Amino acid sequence: MSNGSGERYVKMTGTGKKIELDQCKKGYLYRTMSTWIGHGVYDGDSGFIGIREKFDREFLMTDYHVDAEGSAIPLEEICAVPDGIEIIENKKGTWDSFSGREMLFDKPKSEGGRGHYFKDTGEAPIEGEMYCPCIVSNEKLFDWLMEKDKEY
Repeated sequence: MSNGSGERYVKMTGTGKKIELDQCKKGYLYRTMSTWIGHGVYDGDSGFIGIREKFDREFLMTDYHVDAEGSAIPLEEICAVPDGIEIIENKKGTWDSFSGREMLFDKPKSEGGRGHYFKDTGEAPIEGEMYCPCIVSNEKLFDWLMEKDKEY
C-alpha cells in the first residue's frame, strides 16, 4: 500500500505477536514487519515473497524470517494464494526480452563455448541481431499481491 509519497507501508492490525517459522504455511499470505516488504507469501523455505519499492520501481523480492537471519517478522496469517499461482519470485530460467524465448548458456565463446542459445531450437542468436537474456518476474503473483495490498 502506498501512502501517496511513493513509500510503501502496511496497516498494522492483529496481535502484533511474531508467528514462529515452524508455524508458517507454504502458499499463505502474511502481514509482516520487515525492512523491505509489508506483506509476503511464505515460500515454504523460510522466505516471504512480497513487493518491494525502490527508486519508484516495484518488484517481487524475498525477505527471510527473522529466525533465519532475515528481517521479516510475520504477524498475521491473511489467506491462501489461489491455485494456479506459483510460489516463486521469478520464472525459472533465462528469457530473451525481445522474442520471449527461453535461453540457455554454455560457456563464453572466448573459451570455446556456445555462449547464449535458444532452448527450443538449440540455435545461437543470429550474429548482429539484438537479444537480451534476462530473468522474468512472476507476474501472476505480483498482480495478486498488488490486489491484496489494496485490501489490507
